[in-house]
Amino acid sequence: MLKQRKLPPLNAVKSFEAAARTGSVSLAAVELSVSASAVSQQIKGLEQWLGIKLLDRGPNSFALTEKGEEYLKQLTVILDNLDDLTTSLTGQDKKKLRISTLQSFAAEWLFPRIKKFRDAYPNIQLELLTSDYLSDLARENIDLAIRYGPGSYKGVVEEKLMDEMIGPACHPDLMSEDKNLSDYTLLKDSGGPEGIKLSLERWLNHTTGNIGIEGDSIAFSDTHLLIGAARQGQGIMLGRSVLIADDFVSGDLVPAMSDWKQSPFSYYLVHSELREPSQSAKIFRRWLRAEIKAFEADLPSVLKVS
Repeated sequence: MLKQRKLPPLNAVKSFEAAARTGSVSLAAVELSVSASAVSQQIKGLEQWLGIKLLDRGPNSFALTEKGEEYLKQLTVILDNLDDLTTSLTGQDKKKLRISTLQSFAAEWLFPRIKKFRDAYPNIQLELLTSDYLSDLARENIDLAIRYGPGSYKGVVEEKLMDEMIGPACHPDLMSEDKNLSDYTLLKDSGGPEGIKLSLERWLNHTTGNIGIEGDSIAFSDTHLLIGAARQGQGIMLGRSVLIADDFVSGDLVPAMSDWKQSPFSYYLVHSELREPSQSAKIFRRWLRAEIKAFEADLPSVLKVS
């Protein structure tokens, strides 16, 4: 005798998985192209059908219960497998995904980790577009963008990925010399979107006092080159924790002072408000958040955002 499946309402399952995965009913509503109230009602219906509580609800947020965490973990795998199977059966073996991001973030953080994504999702064909300026996601047919700045971007749906710490850093050999920070060449980061790089330098100098000799400096428009110069011991740089954390672990760079400050800017993942994220984009977003969680857990203490 065939076993009868006891399946919950699939729309309710999709609503719960999307809200739990994104951490937001509003983001789930955008992803599913329904209203936020519809998502909430679907989740409540699912809880009633299961007879268990999946969410602990607050005034403007929610947290997963232990049962909710367990259910989400399994549902995500099931839905991803269903998507992969459907794609394979319909002959669409390769799903394209266009991602725009900063050159510095791509070179120093994303690129060293991207092989893990490629190994896990070989059917997703990535196209990485790098620029220090804001892309028009809808016009340029870009699925996702990783931005660095103050947030509140126009024309997109955004979610914060991570904050970061900033402070002076240099090659460890420089710290062994009997000198003050003001005795070293200042490696400056110039350019970038809306002058963010120079704004960071001015902000840090205002909070900690001037670092390096103003008249003895080298300016770089490419952050990747700036970090390379610091690795070679050419001077003191304004370090950003997300970009140089791996250098701190390897010992290629060290903090030139222990009192680092939280940056006024953060990293955001955005997509056009005119376009629903593809399944590939959703998979990448989930993978990215997992990578960030692991990255932040292993940060040296001086680089942890309090």
